[in-house]
Amino acid sequence: MLRDTAFGRNLLIPAFLGASLGIACNSSDGNGDGDDDGAICQRDPSTGPEEPIDGDPSMGVEGFVCPSGDEDWYLASVPDGSELLSVELSSSSNRSPIEPTYAVWSRNGSEAIDVVAAPHPDDVGNALSDTHCVGAGDYFVEVRDQGDNAQDRRNPYRLQTVASPQPDQNEPNASREEATAASMDPIEGYVACTGDEDWFVADVAVGEVIQARLRMDPTGIVPRLRIEAADGEQLAAASNESAVNDPTDLLLSRVVPEAGRYYVIVSDEGDRRSDRETPYSLEIATLTDLDGNEPNDNARDATPLANAPVDCGSGWSMTFEEQGTIGSAGDPDWFVLPTSGCTGGLVEVEVRMRTEGLSDADAWELQRKVQSAVALVREHGTSCSEDIDCRSLNLSCEDEWDCEGYFNACLPEGQCAGATMCLPGGQCGANQVQRNYRAAGVPDPIRGRPPENSVTLTAPLLAEGPVYLRVTDFQSDDGDPSVLYTVTVRIRQDPDPGDRAAIPNNLYANILTDEIPVSESQSRAISIPIHDCTAGDCCNGGTWETGSIGYENDLDWFTFDHPCSGSDCLFRVVYETDAGPVDHLMFIYQDEDLWVSRELETGTSGSFGGTGAGDSCIYAYFRHNDPYYVLMRDQADERESAPDQQYRFCIEKITNSCVAPCMDFGPMNGGCGQP
Repeated sequence: MLRDTAFGRNLLIPAFLGASLGIACNSSDGNGDGDDDGAICQRDPSTGPEEPIDGDPSMGVEGFVCPSGDEDWYLASVPDGSELLSVELSSSSNRSPIEPTYAVWSRNGSEAIDVVAAPHPDDVGNALSDTHCVGAGDYFVEVRDQGDNAQDRRNPYRLQTVASPQPDQNEPNASREEATAASMDPIEGYVACTGDEDWFVADVAVGEVIQARLRMDPTGIVPRLRIEAADGEQLAAASNESAVNDPTDLLLSRVVPEAGRYYVIVSDEGDRRSDRETPYSLEIATLTDLDGNEPNDNARDATPLANAPVDCGSGWSMTFEEQGTIGSAGDPDWFVLPTSGCTGGLVEVEVRMRTEGLSDADAWELQRKVQSAVALVREHGTSCSEDIDCRSLNLSCEDEWDCEGYFNACLPEGQCAGATMCLPGGQCGANQVQRNYRAAGVPDPIRGRPPENSVTLTAPLLAEGPVYLRVTDFQSDDGDPSVLYTVTVRIRQDPDPGDRAAIPNNLYANILTDEIPVSESQSRAISIPIHDCTAGDCCNGGTWETGSIGYENDLDWFTFDHPCSGSDCLFRVVYETDAGPVDHLMFIYQDEDLWVSRELETGTSGSFGGTGAGDSCIYAYFRHNDPYYVLMRDQADERESAPDQQYRFCIEKITNSCVAPCMDFGPMNGGCGQP
């Protein structure tokens, strides 16, 4: 396989060993190999580059590829000032058995030196039309069949070459070394030949954003714009797949990871097409980023929210605050809060875009472009040396619940998903939870301010160690270096005593669904008493269980023994709830069977499971040795939390048998007195 040195791609052209037979084809009589209809291949004067065919391809020439393996060589000249060489090669019949192709060779006298231009190997068929940047000089043009395994005795090919001036005044700028310096004014250029890449360079300081905008009228190419660092790392890229019908307007920006030289490259997607007639306009600018914490694009450079580990102790509540910008698409800002003794606590986070100085129209435009998002990332014991090591964790799973506390994400290969971030200390980061602002539709006409561009997150602190936060634009597809955000972080003790227990009773679901693994969750349930009101131990004088839904998707589990082991009885639930955003739901299970589900009205007190007419009795009439389980949670479609909005409840046995007229309320649905 030969390499196209002009464009840096591999070509499907076999190395040429020795001189060609130089056999052409026509249908006249003569000496050669014939067939029944008299068509024969007749030798032409070309036996290789040392004996090219007498004909000027710039005026158009015809020839035959016959027999198989035939190569026809022509001389071509590219004068000074006409460094574009257009090559058109086609068969006279669309039913020809050959797939004509060509190669342009540099030459030294009669010696072919190297292939400098050729069609893309995927552009096979009966017609080829490409323009190549080759430079002034003398060349060979070789024509053959794409696979060197077919011939056409009757249908000639037609070859024409045209040399024309290079319209792009920035050439040569096809490499990092030849890059054109960016200027304050728009730059006009052309993707004038196949494989043409136009490179531009700008010096960017820390605290700046490089921005590039490419505009172009409809064109036959697929315009591609990208930004690269000096070491070749691609920072951003975009292309316009519909450029043949729609004008191109591509805008890229990136917060630079460090000061230095950065490159903007314009090309065709795939390096297969060119357009020497349609110019593009490129604008390159460096913008001031108001974010004083850059670079903090990864956890290793995370901005500290405290200079020393925060010792939570007891009764603690501390608040920390920082500012930054989502300066461009793909700009993640990392923050770290070192902690000690904070297990059993809550972390509350708010990210708020500072839109006070924006007009109504600009505020609406900001929330259309930038939807703030924040993720809580925790350490996992999976060792790592680079980010890619943390695509998955060393934590096996069969379903999402095996990854509880790790984003509830089980990969197809049976491991919990990681955050693709190797944290300082060589442990993988794992997403615990992420929340994002949801953009509102922009009204027309605009009246008033948009909803506040902010997002909040509340989550449990499940282990010791630093708390990592990642602030981004949701989907990381836009940014604005001129608008600051404020990130406020509060560490506090969870008011729910069950969540602070040695074995917390909180099942943590990143996404709340009705598919809760009941049997797998019961081991974390806190044991509570059942009061025997038939013996005078009623709830009004007993111990009530207290808790709260302290964070999004907090699931609190409790358990109590069967109230009448070995016999039948009725029991009821007495409850109180504080006013607040959480709509409490209570579920009562025996094993995995759901007996009762009831919404506890916010800010009220009451009971269910009574014995009066119209009541639904909770009739404990079978599995006399099996305990019951209670689940408290918020409604699935609300995802509300309020650590200080408490619920209280008490379980009491109210009769030692079934008492009419209450109706049975249980999984067997057999009716009172019909166990």
